[in-house]
Amino acid sequence: MDELRELPQLFKGVELVAFSACSTGLGTTNTKGREVDGIGYLGELQGAKTVLATLWPVEDMSTSMLMREFYKAREIGNTKPDALRKAQLALLMETFKSEDGYDFTHPYFWAPFILLLRQIK
Repeated sequence: MDELRELPQLFKGVELVAFSACSTGLGTTNTKGREVDGIGYLGELQGAKTVLATLWPVEDMSTSMLMREFYKAREIGNTKPDALRKAQLALLMETFKSEDGYDFTHPYFWAPFILLLRQIK
């Protein structure tokens, strides 16, 4: 994290950086009230216009499905927030099931994903 913080605008001009691993939107216990101050926030500081991050540990299969739907929605012209909403709804509405029949309707699987939208001054 410290190394990323020191780089000069690593993501300058990048429209979207996706940190879809576990808890990328959370900071350390030393955030002084800034709980959403993790690697996602550093992506913003490094110039990314939008960062997709997570608020808790995520499951590989449901994350893969969510990301696939997110990018499909983006390809057909949805805004980033709308694409994320549609991908989350796809999991919630049981559009996907794993090969063993497990569904991903529980919020644990779709709710940790957030968008951090940088305000350009």
